[in-house]
Amino acid sequence: KNDTIMKKQLLLLVMMLLPVVASADENGTCGENLTWTFVEETKTMTISGTGEMWHYYGTGIPVQNRENVENLMVEEGVTSIGDIAFHGFNNLKTILLPQSIEKIGQYAFIYDNCIDSLILPANITDIGGGAFSECTSLSYLRFQDGLGSIYIARDAFSNCPISSIYIGKNLSNDYGLLSYINTPFDLTISGNVKSMRGSVVARC
Repeated sequence: KNDTIMKKQLLLLVMMLLPVVASADENGTCGENLTWTFVEETKTMTISGTGEMWHYYGTGIPVQNRENVENLMVEEGVTSIGDIAFHGFNNLKTILLPQSIEKIGQYAFIYDNCIDSLILPANITDIGGGAFSECTSLSYLRFQDGLGSIYIARDAFSNCPISSIYIGKNLSNDYGLLSYINTPFDLTISGNVKSMRGSVVARC
């Protein structure tokens, strides 16, 4: 499972690095120094720039053809995903997050029920309430090597059928990392654990 997910993420990255012949079919601004583009040919939305994404209320980023968005690539330099930013992107399957991401806002991906796996970068410190709530295909979580202290809201993964979680090397966490994952899951921790203060799975 882990190898399959990594290959899918690598495929998306390689696809995005190839020269793009077609211009963006849609584009806009999503932060003071951030822009988004959507290319129909690759069914890929890309977030580019530096800093935090704006918060959205109601329908998220105003993409006319949101039902055609299957891949999301957030480029290095982006530090947050805004509240409700990708609400109702019902055909979104693959998310590629950079190491610069520190926060995923409230209800950012709620009801995105085609996402089946998620790889979270080591620098992330905050996953807001309902961030992935009702993502009814989300079964696999991977925390990258070097994960530090992170706050995960109680309902961040509510009604997600998570069955497998992988935690990378050099975990250093002082909060109940998986406390509110309320489904049975297989847990794999790779390599050494620097520190783990408090119970990782206390309230499962």
